Amino acid sequence: YQLAQQGGGGGQVLFSIVITGALVSIIPVIVVFLLLQRFWQGGLTAGAIK
Repeated sequence: YQLAQQGGGGGQVLFSIVITGALVSIIPVIVVFLLLQRFWQGGLTAGAIK
């Protein structure tokens, strides 16, 4: 919060860093989901069959 108040355009730089960090942290989640999606869907269909 204090970093955003210091300087004229500091808030924009801080916002860019936060957005970049969020994107970098979600990339592994997306990759794991794409790799394991077929097993997840297979488990759903296997559980639905009686």
